[in-house]
Amino acid sequence: MLQTDPQSIKSASNDYGNLVQENPFAVLYPSSIQDIINLIQFSNNCSTPFTVSARGRGHSVRGQAMARGGVVVDMAALSENINGNGIRVSWSPSIGYYADVGGEQMWIDVLRAGLEHGLSPVSWTDYLYLSVGGTLSNAGISGQSFLYGPQISNAKWVRLLYSDFSMFTRDQEHLISIDINGPNYVEGSLITDHSPPNNWRSSFYSPSDQSKIHSLLQSKQGLLYSIEVVKYYDHHNTDTIDQAHLNFIPGFVFKKDVPLLDFLNRVGSRENQNSEDQLEAHPWLNLFVPKSQIMDFNDGVFVNMIRRHNHTSGPILFYPFHRQKWDDRMSAVIPDEEIFYTLGLLPSRVRGRTVVAERTKRCKAVRARTLDNDRNCMRAQVCADAHGDKFERDKFGGEIMWHLLA
Repeated sequence: MLQTDPQSIKSASNDYGNLVQENPFAVLYPSSIQDIINLIQFSNNCSTPFTVSARGRGHSVRGQAMARGGVVVDMAALSENINGNGIRVSWSPSIGYYADVGGEQMWIDVLRAGLEHGLSPVSWTDYLYLSVGGTLSNAGISGQSFLYGPQISNAKWVRLLYSDFSMFTRDQEHLISIDINGPNYVEGSLITDHSPPNNWRSSFYSPSDQSKIHSLLQSKQGLLYSIEVVKYYDHHNTDTIDQAHLNFIPGFVFKKDVPLLDFLNRVGSRENQNSEDQLEAHPWLNLFVPKSQIMDFNDGVFVNMIRRHNHTSGPILFYPFHRQKWDDRMSAVIPDEEIFYTLGLLPSRVRGRTVVAERTKRCKAVRARTLDNDRNCMRAQVCADAHGDKFERDKFGGEIMWHLLA
């Protein structure tokens, strides 16, 4: 069904980032795969083909699923029709168990279908209410990305706190390099006054734990580092996480034993508890940083920008990958070093408040610009706003502009 009513146009003109608004001419709610094929063929046969964009759950942050003046295909409509691909878990003598899944399906439903057979996909994004087609079209990463996870039913969930950045990164690299009986999930993050221990991604810490961490945070000039480690297990395997060789702050290790579904769905559970999330904008920034630059990155960005100015709200993620786990045929461009880190700044703003620099009177812009072909030397400049803030220069980058509300 092709719709041009105002509500359909409005729903397809925005996304999770709430930074870009582009109105399509129409929205297609397909009842079958053939509907999509017919639309693309019709566009190709026009003298001037129009833009066709597939929209899953609208979780892009910069308008990737929009089609100005064209047609947005609402893939979620397929999941409501029996003519969609659906989710089928099957067995093959050559490859074993596998799931045949339509791109319109959500990962949370894939997980539930797999668990009915005692199975689980091997790798996940943190948030499971995303479409399969959406994440597979652009990698989809999380703290599991360094390793394929096994078939399991429960998870041992541990968080460790650090005040020394070098120890924090050293332990992360140690954890992702354990070949035998290592963890299944490793993710690092920062804790500041504006990026507290508990946030919309997870409510891991108890009130007493939060009080303890807050006191430590004040004694460490408002900046701590955290490693989140998870080990999957079942009744055949109850191995725990070896902490003997880790250098976290003594007394600041926190543990939970939770069902697998509760861990994998931790972000979705938190968002569903807060209906106000629908009113927020999410101007997120994600960067890859080579290992050779992370100490400078910590000094220039984490210490001298995030801690000093204390403007950034929301989770701040920072954790490593092995390059050998990536396929060079993928569209994602990564640093030319065996170990590199991903930085995720995940702020949220109430929708209706200005989030773009051109529309606000008080903002700072971080402009990162890659200057060397080997993508290993990173430089950036922090541009002051029109209110006379100090102009600073630091050595970091990637070709991107991000806006921090002052």
